[in-house]
Amino acid sequence: MQCWGRTPTFKRCKLSSKYFFCYHHRFQPFGLILFILTLIALFAGIFQDLIKPLFMDEEQPLSIADAEKLASQLIKEKKQALDSFGQREQYYQDLIKALTEAVTALSQQRNQPDAPPGIDAALAQLQQGNTEKAERIFEDILKRKSAEGQTANQQAAEAARHLGALAFLHDTDKALNAYRRAVSLDPENVEGWNQLGHLLQRVGDLDGSEKAYRKVLASGKSVKSDTWIAVAYGNLGIVYEIRGELDQAEAMYKKALEINEALGRKEGMASDYGNLGIVYRIRGELDQAEAMYKKALLLFQDIGAASQVEQVKSLLNTLHESGQR
Repeated sequence: MQCWGRTPTFKRCKLSSKYFFCYHHRFQPFGLILFILTLIALFAGIFQDLIKPLFMDEEQPLSIADAEKLASQLIKEKKQALDSFGQREQYYQDLIKALTEAVTALSQQRNQPDAPPGIDAALAQLQQGNTEKAERIFEDILKRKSAEGQTANQQAAEAARHLGALAFLHDTDKALNAYRRAVSLDPENVEGWNQLGHLLQRVGDLDGSEKAYRKVLASGKSVKSDTWIAVAYGNLGIVYEIRGELDQAEAMYKKALEINEALGRKEGMASDYGNLGIVYRIRGELDQAEAMYKKALLLFQDIGAASQVEQVKSLLNTLHESGQR
């Protein structure tokens, strides 16, 4: 049969061949295949980048409400372990906020041009209380952004904070390392210092914890954020209380309470009343302790904080059953 090959002038080869192509044109089929594959790849790229977006909506990130719901669910599943660290109400409020931001950031990554793989699987695992895949994604982002240099420090720090929030639930050392990395990359971020203070307190480093909370206080004053000032005073009160410096603790709690009352932050007020109740109970001022617990109870009931309501009821029952009241 006549060879199917083409000469340099694109004319058909006149040589005879046992197969479709003669010896001189034996490699031309591979060139044809490569050309076809190139066309397919080119069309696929055009479809993915230009045509597909015209007909398909981007995946919507989780709403803040859904992210907060998932964050609360994660805390609920780990609450027994967290309670063993002596977590206070303010810590839970801060952790819900940090986890909400982590979950929201994870879902928003789906629509980024350089989105890491496995985000949907990570979100699905979070629904089951498993943070492993989500942590791995933030570890990858942290590594990538850190390699980009100083211009990407804030993004790297953000990834470190999200990693720390997830690890906070189950791995103290990993969370500590993540938040230490976060504040070194972005020392102006108040949330990083606040969570670092919680973790340092968890491991018994009260001096380090106080320094971190002092950073929060200074930042709050610098940007004129009364909310962060109140949070810092409340957390400093816990440090003083653990040290046994009850007068200092009471002063800090009262400062936090005054600000939270002015702001109308009922969750903050409830936390402050509860903490003051603890101080008065330790001192043996039981009437004062009971009064503070009851104020905290009413506020938690008012905002629908069921787990905190049960916690305060337990404190009141303990006060009564121990014979102290």
